[in-house]
Amino acid sequence: MQRLADYEGHISAVCRMPKEELDLLYSPSAWSKRLPRDEVIREHVRKMTEATINAKSKLLTTLGVKCGSSGNHRIDVYDCESTPSDAPIFVYVHGGYWQDISVDSSGFMAVPLVNAGARVVAVEYDLAPKVSMQEIVVQVKESIVAIVRMAVQTKSRGVYLSGHSAGAHLVARALDADLRQNLSSAISRDAADVIKGAILFSGIYDLRPLTFTSENVALRMTLSSAWNLSPTNQTNLEQLAAHWHHLRFVVAVAEHDSPEFRLQSEKYHQLISGLGFTSKYVDCQVVDHFDIVENLQEHEYSLTKEILDALGLNRNETAKSLH
Repeated sequence: MQRLADYEGHISAVCRMPKEELDLLYSPSAWSKRLPRDEVIREHVRKMTEATINAKSKLLTTLGVKCGSSGNHRIDVYDCESTPSDAPIFVYVHGGYWQDISVDSSGFMAVPLVNAGARVVAVEYDLAPKVSMQEIVVQVKESIVAIVRMAVQTKSRGVYLSGHSAGAHLVARALDADLRQNLSSAISRDAADVIKGAILFSGIYDLRPLTFTSENVALRMTLSSAWNLSPTNQTNLEQLAAHWHHLRFVVAVAEHDSPEFRLQSEKYHQLISGLGFTSKYVDCQVVDHFDIVENLQEHEYSLTKEILDALGLNRNETAKSLH
């Protein structure tokens, strides 16, 4: 709690740490209790990819829907024959430190959610260093516009944005004045109201310390651009409050996340709660930065239930299997 009270002082001190110490603090794999660093990452990608392949074999899919006029960003859609037209839409933006992972391993949670009556959309975006961080944020916004257009056409009960790690950052940062204006211009004046909430898993919301880590070789951020891209930036928080005041949040973090990831999740939850948002902070015990989302393929996992509660779906439906 002391670090929360003097957050700016803490960030300043962290940024002055020796590079090796800072790299460790911002290396999620170093804090897993299950597996060695390299192995936990390989296992993470393997589990998500296999579960995504399984989802594609069991569900109806519309793959590779282009979003925007440039870049490789696109969406994959998962549903089934019994999915109602007005089904709530769960959107997943993958992590990977803006440099890794893809949509091909981002449908891993689709089976239990579609079984319960949701439509699932996984988002692809171009990666650093091919594109800048600013360009990635723009691509995610364009994907959100495409998804909301689909939601309006199907009369969906709501769009719920989610993201893991870097993906949580992208969702939180995308919620600004520009996105609301883009939705209004592209679809309708009240299109933004179709987005009902955001569910953020083990996110990073203040990018300033990353400018002093090895990750920044690919990310190429300055201290100024990192702060502009940070959801905890006061200007960005003001835009969130002014244009997205109707949203409900779930901010989840793993027990075995790094101390800095845990602090950032707690701080972001505190900040948005202070702005009047309904935000539920979920401290997930036992899990680490990776299985906090890997486990979403499980019907009875606590965060699967949190998602279904947020979407207003009957979680008992997940017990039914698709054949």
